[in-house]
Amino acid sequence: MPPFNTVDTPLLTVYKASAGSGKTWRLTVEYVKLILQRPDSYRNTLAVTFTNKATAEMKERILNALWTLSHLDIEAQPDGMTATLIKETGLTPATIKANASLSLQLLIHDYARFRVETIDSYLQSILRNLARELGIGTGMNIELSNETVLGEAVDDLLDRSHEDPERLNWITDYIEEQYREGSVLRIDNQLREFGKTIFQEHFKEKAGALQEQLASKGFLQRYKRELQTLLAKKEAALKQATVPFFDLLTAHDLTIDDLSNKSSGPAGYFIKLQKGTWEQNDLLGVRVKDAMDNPDAWVSKTHPRRKELTALAIEHLTPLLQETERLRQSLVTDIATCRLCIKHLSNVGLLTDIDTTVNRLNREANRFLLSDTNALLSSLITGQDASFVFERTGTELHHFLFDEFQDTSRLQWATFKPILLEGLSNGNHSLVVGDEKQAIYRWRNGDWRILSTLEHQLSTVPVQVR
Repeated sequence: MPPFNTVDTPLLTVYKASAGSGKTWRLTVEYVKLILQRPDSYRNTLAVTFTNKATAEMKERILNALWTLSHLDIEAQPDGMTATLIKETGLTPATIKANASLSLQLLIHDYARFRVETIDSYLQSILRNLARELGIGTGMNIELSNETVLGEAVDDLLDRSHEDPERLNWITDYIEEQYREGSVLRIDNQLREFGKTIFQEHFKEKAGALQEQLASKGFLQRYKRELQTLLAKKEAALKQATVPFFDLLTAHDLTIDDLSNKSSGPAGYFIKLQKGTWEQNDLLGVRVKDAMDNPDAWVSKTHPRRKELTALAIEHLTPLLQETERLRQSLVTDIATCRLCIKHLSNVGLLTDIDTTVNRLNREANRFLLSDTNALLSSLITGQDASFVFERTGTELHHFLFDEFQDTSRLQWATFKPILLEGLSNGNHSLVVGDEKQAIYRWRNGDWRILSTLEHQLSTVPVQVR
């Protein structure tokens, strides 16, 4: 991989490669290059990893590299990392040795500013410095356990359920759904497990909009009625589409038994659709698919009116089947969406109520959930000038080196993106390394698609993907 901080290279290099291809080695090289070119540049550089173990290993790699370079034999033939550094920095072995020795001394005496951190550690440092803007007082208690707070919220919600008929209906609907699925044991335990959803990023991103909508009493019931009306309309349109088929048979004095394979043949498509079966796997068997392209598939070879039926299939039956299938495909998504929404609509209300209760209890206890860090920072930083963040955190970062970027979550990226763009807009180079195939932190909301679309998301700056 070519150096990322030369004149001819784009401001951001995205390095994608499989396991064992040297991504971490390249990140170490780039960090050391920055230090060799300016020994105190570690103060303006942030390397981000995802685990404490990876952080310790990265620091050890950098320090070992600097120690090795500080003891470099300038008369010997360079190899390995040394040869790479000489080639990519353009520095002489003597300069590299001197700068490595100086930077090593600086790092040891200024170790707190050696910024190789986990992504969570860095975001929490921003949180501490922006506490006032985020409304977090100095006396606020930081709560590490989501489950402890969730348990309190569920107990409070059940105790107060009689005070709100709509909430009581949501809880009742949830219990009935669990009972139908055969999974009701203790409702409080079920709600605690169900309530964990509020700590997922996909819920946090929509929580504000949901709470705003549900502030209007009866909103979900009105919305449910609208969905039921829309569903009935779509299903009626599908059933109505079968009428021309049955009218055609009647007009030609035919029955289902006159067609090939009777109700098990292509006619079965219209029979099932008329009864409300619209799923593709239930409708599109081999015989139906054959009848869409081959009119002969409608007619038995021994039928006494074979010639007449073949002509009818060519002119009407096959085109009608094709047209009806196109209509079904255009309606199937709407029908499936309506059915799922109606089924789970009460659960949305219940989740939002749990989330509201958690927030209220946290305010009353002067408590802040550590898991809310990403969402809180994202809400503040998104749309803000990133220089504001640098100013308030008392940090001036120029270069960012991201390791295992495929495990970054959407909210983490929403926080990092404006800060990264600030550095790039000032002509400073950064590096991202990762591999979508190695994404392992989905359980922590890691989203590999961020890495795969990074060039598009940062279209305002020169990006090179390798």
